[in-house]
Amino acid sequence: MGFEDIAIDPRHGRFFCLIEALEDFDGLLYGFVAEYDSARFLRCTRLPTEFQQVNKGFEGLAHVWLGDREYLYALCECNLGKAAKRGRGRVDVFTRAGDGGWEASHWIRLPKQAEFEDYAALAYRDRQLAVVSQASARLWVARIDEEARALVSGSEARYRFPSKSYGNIEGIAWLSRDTLVAVSDRKKARQPARCAKKDQSIHLFRIPAG
Repeated sequence: MGFEDIAIDPRHGRFFCLIEALEDFDGLLYGFVAEYDSARFLRCTRLPTEFQQVNKGFEGLAHVWLGDREYLYALCECNLGKAAKRGRGRVDVFTRAGDGGWEASHWIRLPKQAEFEDYAALAYRDRQLAVVSQASARLWVARIDEEARALVSGSEARYRFPSKSYGNIEGIAWLSRDTLVAVSDRKKARQPARCAKKDQSIHLFRIPAG
């Protein structure tokens, strides 16, 4: 078992490691988050979204403080949770529970503009959400209205990566409001040779103005 993504809480020096989907003692599939501080393991807790396939769970994770409330944003791959519609992306949002775990807060359905072949990662900063697809080689960005718990109308934009060599983007993070850092996975045997040019690398992307 490996971790699918990592999120950081710089306020308290905590690290959150995402497990995509795992069968729990009740025989059902859920995502899990393992929490660490700088020196030790703290806890591993279940996220309440139920999945139907072990390899189609959570693909990305972001940690956010909004005022004095703590949240996790988790990206559903292919949306196989029972409450979700197949074929549409969704971000499930969880808030810290009284026992130290996480409880469901709300979810954000990704629009048709972000209807990609798959979902590889997400990043959240300053109320700005980014979602990346490996198979589609696309990036989608939108602003979030946290009070309304919804996307800001008219804020969405979809971008194509600079070349077709970017077919393995696996993780992203915001460096500033218009700059993202991305990491790419190793080229798969079924992929065209051009994908080897950008695999296993770190990339910087700037969002075009306007």
